[in-house]
Formats: sequence, C-alpha cells, structure tokens
Amino acid sequence: MLFISHSTLDKSFALALKHHLLLQGYREQQLFLDSEPVGGIPPGARWENEIYRNLSACRAVVILCSPRWSASKWCFAELTAAKMRGKLLFPLILEECDRSVLSEYQALLARQPAEQSKAFNWLTAELERQGVGPSDIGLWPHPNLKDAESRPDLCPFPGLSAFDERYEAVYFGRERERDDLLEQLQRMRNRGEPRLLMVTGGSGSGKSSLMKAAVLPRLAHRSAFNNWLVFPTLRFGERATPGALFEKLAFEINTRYPPDAARSSIQLPDYSELCKELAGEHGATAFLQATLSLIAALGAGDSTILLPIDQFEELLAASSNAPYHAMVDAARKPGASRHPSGPSAPSPRESAADAFLRFLQQLCAAADTRVLVIGTMRSDYLDIYEQHSYSLRAPQFSAWRLEPFAREQVERIIVGPAERAGIEIAAELVERLKLDTQESEARTIDALPLLAFTLEKLYRRCAAKGKIELAGDYEAIGGVEGAIRQAAEGILPSKAPVDLPPDVIAAVRLCFSKHLVQINDKGEFIRRVAPWREVIADIPAVVADRTSRILEQFVQARLLTKTISAGGVGQPEDSPDVTLEVTHEAIFRCWPPLQQWLNESARVLRWRRDVRRDQESAALNKQLWAGLKSEQFAISRDWPTTRRAELSAEEILWISRAARRANRIRMATAFIMLLIALLGALAAWNA
Repeated sequence: MLFISHSTLDKSFALALKHHLLLQGYREQQLFLDSEPVGGIPPGARWENEIYRNLSACRAVVILCSPRWSASKWCFAELTAAKMRGKLLFPLILEECDRSVLSEYQALLARQPAEQSKAFNWLTAELERQGVGPSDIGLWPHPNLKDAESRPDLCPFPGLSAFDERYEAVYFGRERERDDLLEQLQRMRNRGEPRLLMVTGGSGSGKSSLMKAAVLPRLAHRSAFNNWLVFPTLRFGERATPGALFEKLAFEINTRYPPDAARSSIQLPDYSELCKELAGEHGATAFLQATLSLIAALGAGDSTILLPIDQFEELLAASSNAPYHAMVDAARKPGASRHPSGPSAPSPRESAADAFLRFLQQLCAAADTRVLVIGTMRSDYLDIYEQHSYSLRAPQFSAWRLEPFAREQVERIIVGPAERAGIEIAAELVERLKLDTQESEARTIDALPLLAFTLEKLYRRCAAKGKIELAGDYEAIGGVEGAIRQAAEGILPSKAPVDLPPDVIAAVRLCFSKHLVQINDKGEFIRRVAPWREVIADIPAVVADRTSRILEQFVQARLLTKTISAGGVGQPEDSPDVTLEVTHEAIFRCWPPLQQWLNESARVLRWRRDVRRDQESAALNKQLWAGLKSEQFAISRDWPTTRRAELSAEEILWISRAARRANRIRMATAFIMLLIALLGALAAWNA
C-alpha cells in the first residue's frame, strides 16, 4: 500500500496524484487517502487508529509538503511513525516550506503544472525501482478472501494452506527467489526454451506459496507483465473426477473469452468437445489451437500462455506407467540411462495421470513456443520424473531448486504479515517463535507449515486486542509443535469424554483412513481428495449427524479443506464437485491418534492402491479387469470378516468373487488330482 500524507487543505493535489497513480496501474485498494470511499477510512471507524494501522501496513509514504503540511501536528505524527517503522519516504514539494524534518530525503519539486507532470513521472519510476510499483503491492485485505461466514477475512496467515494470490500482499521472505524465477521465465519467453520450469524443494519448503503468491500474481498483473496470459493453477489431486485437469483447462479457455464474443463473429469452442479433444491422443494440438484462438479474441497477439501445475508429484504417484520401486531399481543399475527413449504415443497401461503427463510432453515439444509450463515438485521425485517415459529432457526441461528458508528471514515472515494486518507481535514472542521453528523436532519438513498454522491461531485468538504475547497467548495454544495437536484434540479428544460414543470416534477414524488418505509407492501417507457425498454416505446412519458436525469442525479449524470446484459453484453438497481433503500432510505426523489409525490401516491402503492401479490400467486399455491377483486375494481373504468397516461394498464384492474363483480353482485342482490318482491306480492294476 502507498500512504499519501497530506494536509486536508491540499486535498485537490492529493486527488490529482491519486488519479495519476491509478492511470499507472495502481488499484484503489493499493492507495491510502484518508477521506476517500475506497482505500480510505471507513465510516464510523476511529480515524486515529485507522491512520496508524495503515501506516503500519503501507510499504511507502508519499508526503505532499506545503506550509499547511508543516503546520499540521497530525502530519508530523504520521512522519514520525513512518520513520520509526522504516518506511520508504518520497517528499513532493507543493510550495516552499520548512523542510528541516525531511532534510535527509531527496525531494521532487511539484510547484507548477510543468513541474507537477515531471515530478509525477519521476515518482512513478522511482516507486517501480524501489519495489513498490503497482505489480509489487498486493491488495490487503483481498476481496476474495472470506471466512466461513462469507465475511472478509483479515487474517494474514493462511494456516496449513499454502499462500496463494489472495495473500500476495502478506507474503514475505522470498523476494530474491521470486525475482530469480521471474527473470528465468522472461528468459524462457525470449529464447523459447526451456518449456517446463520445475520448482523443486523439500516437503514444506514453500514451493507452492512461492509460485502462487509471489510469481504468478506478478505475471498476471496487467501493468508490468502484459505479455503473459496466466492460467489458473492446476493440481492433479484437487478434484476427485477422472479427466478433471482437461475439464479445468477447457473451462478456463471458454470463460476467458470477451463477454461480447458470442455476439461477434468469434466462434466459442464447445466445452464438451474441447474436453474430449484435450484428453485425446492429439490433446496438445487441440490446446494450442484453442489458446491461439483465445489470444486472437482477446487482441493479445504477443502473449505467452503460462500453465502452472502445483504438486507435480501427485501426477507421478498416480502414474501406472512406471511405479516408484521399478524406476528406482532401474536407476540403480550400472550404466542405466536416466532418460528413456522412444515415441510419446499412449502406453498400453496409461492411467489418467499418464494421459496428462503425455499431454504435457507433447505440448512442450511442439514447435509453437507460446505456451510455457511452471510446476512445483518435491525434490525426491525428480529422479522418478526423469525416469518416466513421458518426461522431458534438457533443454525443454529445467529444474530450479528452492533452498530451505534462511534463518535470518524467519522474523520477516512473522512480523511482515502482522504489520500489514495491523497487529503487534511482542518482541519476546518473535524470538521464541524463531527459536521453536529452527530447533523443533519438526524443523526438517513441517517447520514452515506449523509456524503458519500457529500464527493463524494466534491471530484469530488475539486480533480483537491488537497484540499477541508470549505468556497467555502462545503458551495457551501449545506452541509451534503443539498447535495442530491441540486444535485436533479440541475437536476429538484422544481420551474420549462420556458424551462422545466410541461409534462416533470409529466413524471419524474411517473418514480419515478410508477416504482422505492414500499411500504412495514410497510408503508415505499422502492426502486424497474425496467427494463430500462419498465421505458422508459411508457414515453409519445412527452417528451420521454427529460425525458430520465433527468433520465440519475440522474444516472450521482449517485442518480439513472443503472445496467447491470451478464447475460446481452453486451445486448441492452431494455434488461430486464438493470435495474434502486434509489441508496439509503435517497433520499425519503431528496428531498421534491419526498416526496410530493410519499405521493400523497401512496394509489396506497399500492393497487398495495396487488394485485401483490395475483396474485403471485395464480400463484405459479398453480391457476387462481380471479381478484380484492371487497375491492380492491372499492378503485380503479374511478382511470381509476382520476388517469389513475399512472396505467399501465394491471391495468386499471383489474379495468375494476372488474367493469363489479360488474355490473353483481349488475344486478343479482337486478333481484333476483325483483323476490323475485314479488313472495311476488303473494303470497299476492293469500292469
């Protein structure tokens, strides 16, 4: 935010400056001018508090110097507060006056109309140079950030969720990495390669937040990067329906057309047909044709399409083309090639994930270089991707590693968002948070998510009083390592009270272990997106209401995320477009009861993964699934009796069919053995 400090008697000049800044690409919400209806002091608010809150939140202060400003004690107080907070100061001289309090700052003369125009242009250029241009300042609070009651959400910490474009204004600490990625993307655009830039890093390192809250909003901003057409971020695990990524691409292409396109000569693509074409063998060609038509309709002929893909490892984990253990074994063989050769035609065992990976490979290998892809992926999946038959090689592919958060930046990610939101964090609490984040047992993978979750809980607890303190606030929520555990225990205590029957706890356990978790080829528990109706339908009727309320409490605590996908807005809750998922996998490691549930269900989860993979491969190859393999049946033979609640009705049916088949084989084998014995006895008798 830019704060315009001025005397009320100089309001006309302040409005002229605001008008100029709006023409340069700033938005109303990025400029604070106290008496304006947008970006000013709301009616009924305590104006002095609002002044200081916005001074804390702003990035820079533009001072309109005049004798009226010099004589104002409030303007002097604004200057003093801005200096104490280390804000950037840009003085504009409207009239000669006493400037002794600003003597250390270079000022711009704006006394006459000719000087004013020159000063405005110089100011705009310097704001850009100092990193407070229109694309550098995110909106806060963001209009699309709402709480559970659809009211504006003023909390600057997203909790376990990744930062996204709504949190651009409160995303701190990765400025160097952001600028490096922006430069890399610009070079890719100029040179035409690489076509896929993969941001890699450890789990919990902040890859998704960097891409979604820092890089993509900059590219999407019209004033600074008007040669980019940024698509919404895709994530394979975001929706629970087959072909969801292709559906989202088709939906985005259709909705990007100008509002009057239908009334002009522009022909909009048919959504259903486009979905089919994108998912087909020549999907990349269909996408290029559709996006070129879109660019023409928007009159943006020089634009580059950017396709962001978050959590790329979800595609690899779901791929049936090359399971993890097979790729690792191959990679360990002496002389093994890191890049498989061969055409990118559909594999006979192609899964839905493989279909999209093949689409990306073809898209990035196409001669037209106006489509680039940026993705985020855990670094331990890089070898898996490189061994995949649909991977890309250099120069089409480039990996960019995000290093762990520097210790000296931890304070910025704590204090920066708090200042922007106008809440104070006690100095001793900042030091304690830094210490607990850097030295906790969870620092290796969950340090940043746990810190963000802790700060979110602290803000919601203390926002009304305007200050967060160590004693009474931080200790009350259990600290960094205990925040998730305490939040979960507050909903579902590990020692169940009398009014929470065991049947309810068992139902909640199955909601997690049966619907919201899966296991990958590395034996790690990872989140699964499930349709809300699937989760609810599996709860026994006698405890359905109470269990549903508990799940909603987990959603309100932001430990679970309930989402309505783009195509499902306005749909009832039993629509497949309403989904439920674990907000962050840190909960698997930080809530002991859930850890125990998952360990007890690990065998079922592994079995389910392998069976589903076999089914998907058969279906996509237009073959009938042959049923459970002998080893799969051997594992699950007794489960319809011993673990029935953990299985779906469909899975019980598969085991029953396998049992009947095994009985037939056993009877046939016994008959054959008996027949052989009889024939042997007859031969012996004849002899």
